[in-house]
Order: sequence, then structure tokens, then C-alpha cells
Amino acid sequence: LPALLAATAPDAKGGVLYGPSGPGHLGGAPAEQQLYPPLRSTDDATRVWVLSEQLTRSALPTA
Repeated sequence: LPALLAATAPDAKGGVLYGPSGPGHLGGAPAEQQLYPPLRSTDDATRVWVLSEQLTRSALPTA
């Protein structure tokens, strides 16, 4: 459900991680979560984006 919420909810925000809100984040309603420290680096994000384009042999659209 978190992915569905992120993709379809009119109030969903870009750059936000949505995940389960229950104990241990293992279940529960979707809610905003803090990004894990490794996910906060724009340099790492750029490297993943470029690698994804290379591996899929396609130009991925940007927001």
C-alpha cells in the first residue's frame, strides 16, 4: 500500500519515503517515514539514476 499511496494520493509529496506506520514498520497504514541516511545523498542518487539508464538502455524521464 505505501507504493500505491505514493503513486496516487493527491497529497503525496515527492522525495518522501512512505512505509508502514505500525510497530517496527512491518505493518499498518502507510505514512511518511524518515529517509535512511544512505538515501539522502544526491550524488548517490545521480549514480543510481545513470546506472539505471545504462542497464535498461533507456533515457528515464526526470520530474
